[in-house]
Amino acid sequence: MESDSTHVMLAIKSQNGALLLEFDAENLLYADLSGKELPNAEFCHAVLFNANLSRANLANANFRGANLGSCNLQEALLGKAIFKGAKLEGANLTDAMLEKANLSTAHCVKANFTGANLRLADLSQSDFGQAIMVGAHLDSAELWEGKFAHTNFSEAYLVKANFLKAQAQSAKFIKANLDKADLEMAQMGWADLSHASMQGALMRNAKFPSADLQYANLQQAYMNQAHFNQANFSGAKLQGVKAFQTNFSQANLKGADLSRASLQGAVLSLANLENANLKGADLQGAILKGAKYNDNTVFPSDIKPEQQGLIYVKIIEQS
Repeated sequence: MESDSTHVMLAIKSQNGALLLEFDAENLLYADLSGKELPNAEFCHAVLFNANLSRANLANANFRGANLGSCNLQEALLGKAIFKGAKLEGANLTDAMLEKANLSTAHCVKANFTGANLRLADLSQSDFGQAIMVGAHLDSAELWEGKFAHTNFSEAYLVKANFLKAQAQSAKFIKANLDKADLEMAQMGWADLSHASMQGALMRNAKFPSADLQYANLQQAYMNQAHFNQANFSGAKLQGVKAFQTNFSQANLKGADLSRASLQGAVLSLANLENANLKGADLQGAILKGAKYNDNTVFPSDIKPEQQGLIYVKIIEQS
């Protein structure tokens, strides 16, 4: 950005100093750069509040520390762009291309990333609270230690995404694909993961109290020492899960398929096991006292429910 004695002249340059665009303006607030060709542009610490950058080519651009609050970046090309420490609160990035972009430590509260491409992007240690990520593509993205409270990831693609130690309390992952995602030590209390696919996901030491996992597919997931107390697994697929010393106390596992699950030392006290399938499950050392079951509950051959302190619930025929 440059100026002379008569008026303010703004120059947008590339990171190697080449002039990309020059125009008269006091600042970039409300600036209209829609559709412009600005690859490699330098916007470090720039103030672009409410600016229009929709459909602009900003590949490899540097927005480090910039203020892009309420900015329109809809359908912008932002592959490998740098937004480290930038402010994007309330920004519109619907259908934007952000593959391999760096948004680490960015402030993206209430931003809209619906349908955006964030494959291999770095969102680590960022704040996406209440952001909208519906249908976004985040395969293999880095989201570790990020803040995602009340964020909506419904129908998003998060295959192999890294949520290590992330905070996603009350977030929505309805019908999202989290296959082989890393959720170790994540805080997911009260999150809605109903109908989500989480096959082979890593969930060791994660906390999911009161989470909604109805009809979720968690086959072959690794959830050793995780906490699912009072979680709802009604109708969920849990075949072959590894759940050593996992806490399912007071969880609703009604109609869940836990066949061949490794549940050694798991806590299932006061859980609802009505209509659940535990055929071939390993329940060695598991705590089952107070759990409810009925005639449709299938136990491993070595488990005698009446000797484990389980509570029998009679099936009431519907008239």
